[in-house]
Amino acid sequence: MFVLGRLPRIIVDVALAVLATLAAIFLRTDLDIQWPDLAASAPYLCVTAASATIVIGLSGLDLGFWRFASLVDIVKVIGVALVTTICTVAIVFAYNRLEGVARAIPVMQPVLITMILLGPRLVARAHFIMRRRNPRPVAAPVMRRPAESVLILGLNSMTEVFLRALLEAGEDQVSVAGIVCIRPRHVGRFLRQYRVLGTQDDLARLVADLAVHGVDIRRIVLTVPLSALTEHARTTLIRLEAEQGIRIDQLSARLAGTRPERPPPASPAPDGRSSAQTDPFRALAVLGPADLERLAQAPYWRRKRIVDVVVTVCAALALAPLGGLVLVLVTIDLGWPPIFWQNRLGLGGAGFRLYKFRTMAPAHDSRGLRIPEDERLSGIGRVLRRSRLDELPQLWNVLIGDMALTGPRPLLAIDQPAEGRDRLVVRPGLTGWAQVKGGRTISPAEKTALDLWWIRTASFTLDLHILAGTVRMVLTGESVNRRALAEALAVFDGQGVAAPLPSSPRPRP
Repeated sequence: MFVLGRLPRIIVDVALAVLATLAAIFLRTDLDIQWPDLAASAPYLCVTAASATIVIGLSGLDLGFWRFASLVDIVKVIGVALVTTICTVAIVFAYNRLEGVARAIPVMQPVLITMILLGPRLVARAHFIMRRRNPRPVAAPVMRRPAESVLILGLNSMTEVFLRALLEAGEDQVSVAGIVCIRPRHVGRFLRQYRVLGTQDDLARLVADLAVHGVDIRRIVLTVPLSALTEHARTTLIRLEAEQGIRIDQLSARLAGTRPERPPPASPAPDGRSSAQTDPFRALAVLGPADLERLAQAPYWRRKRIVDVVVTVCAALALAPLGGLVLVLVTIDLGWPPIFWQNRLGLGGAGFRLYKFRTMAPAHDSRGLRIPEDERLSGIGRVLRRSRLDELPQLWNVLIGDMALTGPRPLLAIDQPAEGRDRLVVRPGLTGWAQVKGGRTISPAEKTALDLWWIRTASFTLDLHILAGTVRMVLTGESVNRRALAEALAVFDGQGVAAPLPSSPRPRP
């Protein structure tokens, strides 16, 4: 259905590309073309149409809104024109050595395709700007929370104003998770780089699905009047505000200076924060200032990054066939997309997107109700988890610098209390000391102790021990090493503060 919905827009762009090619042929002959010449160009025109269909479909050029055309769309049009021309010339040359095609045509073709594809978009953009009789003020709303995740409900000129304001003044304070539209035909398209995730009646499901990905929505910005929403959508908004503490920001009413239409919100209930915030983490997690200073100056961490990149490149090349096989199996088992992403905390508390192969079906049904995990885990997913093969995509995270091969496992922001922040002084790892010495059965406080012990005593010898332990864990299963756990816990006093680092290196295991 999604592909069929795109088809009319793709056909329009393909027709414009073919028209541009015809214009190039006519201009080459000074508008005095004969029928035999046009017939000789028929193969070139047909291949142009086929190439343009594929290139436009893959590039997503049709997913943009003409009235919101931006520099990104212009660059995309230029790319489509160049790739379409290159593909056409290559195919026709292989077919008949470009017989009947003047050599100037491939030079003129991308220029004319760019002009004719951009023309309607720029006209639509100009018309949209002129049609707005009362322009809205371009001013960023006051942001009180850093990196606040928001959903935008509505797709209109005010949505664009809000996104422009964020680009100018608030992009580092507000993270737009996506756009929720009114009409179903807009789902799957993009406004700037932000995807339209669903319709107003999908709100509960979208908020729940984003939470699974580590995106904790704290505000929903309405760029349409509340009265324009369905009764179901209005009820959902009030419920999300009451049950999860999500703030409903009626931007349209705020900018217009009118009173919000919704009734006073109910007293927020607990917003579902993880019990990890009342965990013994509160009594365990502090490295001393001197320790942190010495860790920052240690040359090991700079060398470790170089080693991580080299080993990751070699591992990625060696495991590429296995990764491709897993990709196919997951797609057959669970459908598209085969990759699952989730926002986690990395070095210095900066958020990053962690990737894994999917092992479960969607977390929520169409009503936004959570599905039990034992019903979601597939047979292939169970094997992938047991063998740790679902973690293969994280080699990409290591390569781009979000993660390291060894280190504390990255946590969701909701599971990372301030008291455990010292885990964030290093890059998170694919595997770590807490995984090979404790596994999943030990408490969060004990995992933190093991992680901080590794941070204090990290070395390449210890890293090799972790990698070897990971292989052993995959083959034989998890186990708790009580000796390593006791040694890690012994570092901390009764207040959870670590003893100073010794002046001489400690013996490595």
